Amino acid sequence: MPLRALAIPLATICLTVSALSQELPRGHVDPFPALDAAARAMGVDALRCIAFSGTGSSGKVGQNVMQSTDWPKGEPLDAYTRTIDFENRSSLERFRREP
Repeated sequence: MPLRALAIPLATICLTVSALSQELPRGHVDPFPALDAAARAMGVDALRCIAFSGTGSSGKVGQNVMQSTDWPKGEPLDAYTRTIDFENRSSLERFRREP
């Protein structure tokens, strides 16, 4: 059997064994059962639309001078509202900004 024919199955076995042999850190608690229970309690499966609002400022992404500094703040945003409609696959973002 040529070496190439064995390469893919051998690589697959090595990667599978490597992934299965990794252990979780001591004291690790699986978060998924709690998250699933919370999602069921909130009725996430029936969620069709979500909206949130607040105030803040727009950022000038990627314009920081050095890596140790934060991005400069942009203009303040007033009356920010974002509505996401999962059924119609749409999103609407509204805000008031004063230059």
